Amino acid sequence: SDTRMISSGQNRLVAFGIVLHALLVYALFDVHFTSPLVHGIEPVTAAFAGPASRLVVIVADGLRADRLFELEGRDGRETGAPRGEKVPRAPFLHAIARESGRWGVSHARPPTESRPGHVALLAGFWEDPSAITKGWQANAVEFDHLLNQSLAAWAIGAPSVVPLFSKGIPHVRSRMYAEELEDFAASSNHAALDEWVFDRAIEVLVGNITEDEQRAGATLETERSALEGDKVVFLLHLLGLDSAGHAHKPSGEGYAENIRVVDAGVRRLAAAFEERFGPEDGGTAFLFTADHGMSNRGAHGDGDPGCTETPFVAWGAGIASTASRTPVDIACVPRGKDAPTPEAEWGLKDEERCDIEQADVASLGASLLGIPPPIHNSGVLPVSYLSPRRSDLRSGAAVSNAAQLLSVYRRKSAITAESSLTAYLSPSGLQAYKPLALAKDRLSDAVSARQSGHHNDAIDMAQRLARECLDGITYLHLYDRWLLMGTITACFLAWIVFLGSKLVLEQLDTTARDQGNGIDADKVHSMVAFAAAGVVCVVLALRRSPVTYYAYFNLPLYFVWYSSAVFSKISLKTSAHTRMGLYQASRAFATIAVAVAATQLLCRGFHERIVFSWMFVAASGVLLLLSGWVGARSWMPEISRDQRHVVMSASAASAIAALAFAALAPFTTFPIELNADSNLVIAAAVYALFSISYESLFYAVLGVATLAWLCLERCMQKLYAMNQIDYRGKKGELTFMSVSHLRKLEPGDIRHAAIFLVLINAAFFGTGNIASVASFEISSVYRFTTRFNPFLMGGLLMLKVLIPMITVAVAFLALLKLQRVPAFPVYLVFVVLSDLMAARFFYQVTTEGSWQDIGMSISRYALMGTQIVLIQVFLGLADLYTHCLSINGVAAKAKMQ
Repeated sequence: SDTRMISSGQNRLVAFGIVLHALLVYALFDVHFTSPLVHGIEPVTAAFAGPASRLVVIVADGLRADRLFELEGRDGRETGAPRGEKVPRAPFLHAIARESGRWGVSHARPPTESRPGHVALLAGFWEDPSAITKGWQANAVEFDHLLNQSLAAWAIGAPSVVPLFSKGIPHVRSRMYAEELEDFAASSNHAALDEWVFDRAIEVLVGNITEDEQRAGATLETERSALEGDKVVFLLHLLGLDSAGHAHKPSGEGYAENIRVVDAGVRRLAAAFEERFGPEDGGTAFLFTADHGMSNRGAHGDGDPGCTETPFVAWGAGIASTASRTPVDIACVPRGKDAPTPEAEWGLKDEERCDIEQADVASLGASLLGIPPPIHNSGVLPVSYLSPRRSDLRSGAAVSNAAQLLSVYRRKSAITAESSLTAYLSPSGLQAYKPLALAKDRLSDAVSARQSGHHNDAIDMAQRLARECLDGITYLHLYDRWLLMGTITACFLAWIVFLGSKLVLEQLDTTARDQGNGIDADKVHSMVAFAAAGVVCVVLALRRSPVTYYAYFNLPLYFVWYSSAVFSKISLKTSAHTRMGLYQASRAFATIAVAVAATQLLCRGFHERIVFSWMFVAASGVLLLLSGWVGARSWMPEISRDQRHVVMSASAASAIAALAFAALAPFTTFPIELNADSNLVIAAAVYALFSISYESLFYAVLGVATLAWLCLERCMQKLYAMNQIDYRGKKGELTFMSVSHLRKLEPGDIRHAAIFLVLINAAFFGTGNIASVASFEISSVYRFTTRFNPFLMGGLLMLKVLIPMITVAVAFLALLKLQRVPAFPVYLVFVVLSDLMAARFFYQVTTEGSWQDIGMSISRYALMGTQIVLIQVFLGLADLYTHCLSINGVAAKAKMQ
């Protein structure tokens, strides 16, 4: 026999565990990542006339607010140049901000990526948590947006953004350049992408029709009629700045030059609209902003102020001007890293600035066109951007915004009352959000105030109601979360108890095991369990709950019923000898308690990688001291008492010196040379191709650590064998012999699973987190490809992570064969420790922040939750290296004189 898991019963347990953990990982999305969007919302109407016939939304992808607004030397050098007069980097937009329009900083929320940013700008709601299942290039659910509500629209720009708002909508025309032009490394003239967009937009104004549009039935007459009609929207997506920022960093001259090109392009575009519709038309409104900014290191996605603070400049029909500004509401007050406004560096006044939330832009655009906000909007109208000369417009748009949000709340409330388990189990049913108890009357009061000409009062009442509606929607969305989280926690804990019963059965003799496997619980307990399951199923059916809920609520009942039956049978029918085995099992559980404490420290290491470093430093010291003690003890039968003191002192001194070196090693680079098996040399060579920094050194040190683990365990095995022989007061010769049969699991063997858990996760996170490409340097794959392809790049980065993990798995399998430990019980202990960590990480999953933050919180939970199958994959691959190894334990034999 060997350490492979071949029992049919064990295979059934593993298969069941895989299905269970797949369900528990899926539960993550049932609990944390359900879409807040609801359908069937009653639409509202706009009781006001829009000042603009057409709305032009210009989105400069990756543009930071400070880099647009700041001044620079006349010679083009950066702000702070010692010579040369300072002038605006973007003179056209800067002049509009100072004179004819309004300006401020638009505050985005993480994840600061292109799709979430554009959805917030055009649909008015923040990133849908359920979008994590589709990635950043697809819409998770269908939603309403400004282009959808328009009567005619043109979307021009990159193929990664334009289809999000044009696909499947007949009245939205789209023009995109080829995907190959999005290659970050292929061109140094990234501004050419933006010039292409401006050129295509101007072509639309002069009547150009593409071949695709002609095939769709477009003619000069139909396109002219659409362009000259009402409720027309232009979306211009400018990718050049994002590409320039990634390539040259926001502080680089390439990024600054791209800003100048964009400013010149906006000037050309505004002139083209004036030429097309005439200087007296006054029916065009412009909104210039960005989907996200960029950090100083040329990246985005997280909550860095450089990523979240983007410029916002509005001018044209219905927009207030700086000269006509009025006291602003509290939401308009400047905030962020550049508040108060650095007037000397920007050449703009702080009192003229009006900051907004990114999701507020959609309601502003809708008010300019005279339409209600998009149905799923969660933004609050920034009233201060609307012309104070149009009080009816301001109050009408604010009331329409409040009515739309109240309509969302009512629909959400109706759906929650029908489906919520918490509401069903509560004697009083659904608890409505108290601040909205009189929402209908408050909306009527705002409408009456507007009709009476008290526009400012109407605005105040409507905006207070709108903000409370947002809070109420969030309250309803989270209504069942704590009930579901408690249920999933019960699943984990009951499963662990279930595995405990299986471990006990594994350690019993054949007779006791058969008694335990033949579960025959008493009828009372069985009837209670089945009755409880029946009640649960009836309640879930009445609430039309998802099918997965039936498993979530019934699995803990099954696990508890089975485990109680096992333990009761064992305690009643096993012999005294078998009960001694149960005592050994209790020792195992006590050891698990110590291992659990170590896993909690390991959990902390997932958040702060320095914890891994200090764990290895501490472990190095302990293991080195222990190795010295083991080495000294192994000679003791053959030396005198005085010699033993000498050996112990020398071993301690050598170990302390090694400990001092180990403490400095994580912070020091030094050359390491290893002789490796040819297969591992190939793996190391492949790994080196991914290395751009310290990764090769990490892989070498990890290999040394696994080798030291094997050597120390072998020494401890020999010491344990020696301790089985009583040689006190005797002299003789001690020899060791090989043992080639398996033994039962012992409490001390739990350390193998715990150490393997630490090493496998250190290997996983040693050079990054595979859950998010943002945690890696993308340049790791530049030796293979430079073209942006998330699947190819993700696959290559996955391979980079797998190589160290398989190395650790090889060492683990070799260790089990050296220790004569059966693999399956150790595997179950490993699963128990992993699930304890998974239960903790389940509570740390976040739906807010950057995709890196969200992805890392998911990966922590999913990594632990999928260990039951992932480790089998790693061990299966590792078995290709270790299958030729035989079980090779050690026993001691002494010939006494």
